Amino acid sequence: MSIVLALLIMIAAVAWVVAPLFRDPSTAVHSPAEASASSGELLYRKQVATGIINDLHFDFQTGKLSSADHAALVAEQEKLIAAIDARLEAGPARTKSQKKSTARGLTAGLLLLLMTPAIPASAREVLFSGRLLDGSRDSTGVANSAVALQLLRDDGHPPREVDTQRTGAGGAFSFRIAAPDTGAAYLAMVEHQGVRYYSDQASFAGSEMARHDIVRFDSTRSSREIIVLMHHLFVQDLGEVLALRETRVLHNPTARTIIDAVADGHETGAILRIGLPPWAQNITPIAGRFGKDLHLHGTDLYDAGVFEPGNRQISFTYELPWQRDRATLVIEVEQPTRSLDLFIGQEGLRLEGEGLTSHGPFTIRGTVYQRYGIENVRPGARVQLQVARQPQDRNALSPWVTLAATASLLLLGVALAQLKNAKKETARK
Repeated sequence: MSIVLALLIMIAAVAWVVAPLFRDPSTAVHSPAEASASSGELLYRKQVATGIINDLHFDFQTGKLSSADHAALVAEQEKLIAAIDARLEAGPARTKSQKKSTARGLTAGLLLLLMTPAIPASAREVLFSGRLLDGSRDSTGVANSAVALQLLRDDGHPPREVDTQRTGAGGAFSFRIAAPDTGAAYLAMVEHQGVRYYSDQASFAGSEMARHDIVRFDSTRSSREIIVLMHHLFVQDLGEVLALRETRVLHNPTARTIIDAVADGHETGAILRIGLPPWAQNITPIAGRFGKDLHLHGTDLYDAGVFEPGNRQISFTYELPWQRDRATLVIEVEQPTRSLDLFIGQEGLRLEGEGLTSHGPFTIRGTVYQRYGIENVRPGARVQLQVARQPQDRNALSPWVTLAATASLLLLGVALAQLKNAKKETARK
């Protein structure tokens, strides 16, 4: 009896789903198509808004924006990003007939699922999907391009390729993963013009599907468009040497990835070369997202990574020797630099140089620095600065000498007073 009842329910569900297919198409109700932006265009707008927020943060840190203006402008861009995320999550609008068809399909699927035995846990299947977008062409979809699905474990090893396929119409790709590794992460990767581009990572510990797009860019071997948004130098007197810590925030305003822009006897391919003074010592890249891309040859640093559109931060330290309480700092400016700032957090140091402007005290993470800066430095400029120790006044007495002299005068005054009193007593007698 139960088998007959299940069969009747299945027939009814199938009939309900396929019935609309036998209707006269002329009786269907068609709603006008909504004019809406594609997901690729929305992602491009989101990328632009994110770049604007980064620029606003830099302008605020360098004192070009007040706190109120910075907060208002950032809030405006964040509101725009939230609206774009909402539209991406909602997806394209559907007509009423499409919604009814979807509802029927879900209902029929639910009925069939109730009549199907439970799927074993070992046969669990998940879905990793997305689109390949061309960031150099307004984020249009890229069809017929090879995409690799990779597995990444937290064991220090590089990702392992699991599957490959070619993108379909609109750049769509979709990987079905049987019995996924719930202790690892999955990501999609494409290679284009010498650069690898990755999607965000996805974990299937508690989900059955994930959607992450990949944005790729055309490559260029020209670094002429690079702009330095911030060039910060922190200066510290360590006694025998003057220590400097440099941080440069670079900006690639193009829609292309910069690779192999510098090639010489040291590097076959690098984004840029940073020349430090020949007397610089102990040059050390600071570990970070791009620290591993900095290669040292003599007193020249090479950034051997790739520079996708957007921002890139590099940091390194080095030391300069003192020469009679003076150290010479030379900066060769290769890219247009919006702001070159130097920070001194110690008393007893003085900074000298043409074009420097003193901006007064500047607090960073609870430490007060004296900030000096030069704005809008052009490429090809050579900035030469002198860091000098403040000379001590040799004529000034040390505190200990002053204290000893005061005590001696006090004792002498007391002794004279006692001697005078003794003479008076003798005269009276």
